[in-house]
Amino acid sequence: MNAASMTAAKVVTIAFCLMLATIGLVPAAHAGQWSERTEIQFSAPVEIPGVVLQPGTYWFVLSSDQNDRNIVEVFDAKQNKVYATLMTIPTRRQRSTAKTEIVLVKRHNSPDALWKWYYPGRRTGHEFTYPTHEEAQLRRDAKRVLFATPMSSTAVGNSAG
Repeated sequence: MNAASMTAAKVVTIAFCLMLATIGLVPAAHAGQWSERTEIQFSAPVEIPGVVLQPGTYWFVLSSDQNDRNIVEVFDAKQNKVYATLMTIPTRRQRSTAKTEIVLVKRHNSPDALWKWYYPGRRTGHEFTYPTHEEAQLRRDAKRVLFATPMSSTAVGNSAG
């Protein structure tokens, strides 16, 4: 190999290594968006599967498990206490909004149930799964009274997605 071809090979190798290094940094730059970390305040009790959240501030965060983007953890305001770790199923909405959107099912003798959560700027969200008997009732109630609320919340990270 002559000197010119060795230099060209070194340049290609260095460029390739720089490209790999840059790709490795991308997930860290979007960590808030990756986790969909969102602060939500409730002014009345709200039920999530297995837990009634009292009025207050909570953090909704996707699990750090990169293989399962359907696990949502719910923390207290200081992110010290985990209230629930929940399996969700993907759900889609017509169009994204610039704010967090939650879908609550209005119930008569129980707190409203949190059914769906959408991160700002995304069309795909998270539908919370309830036990079979509750799920059937929620779906019946949702046909009668269902409302979605764009909320003022703190979503950490960019909202494009």
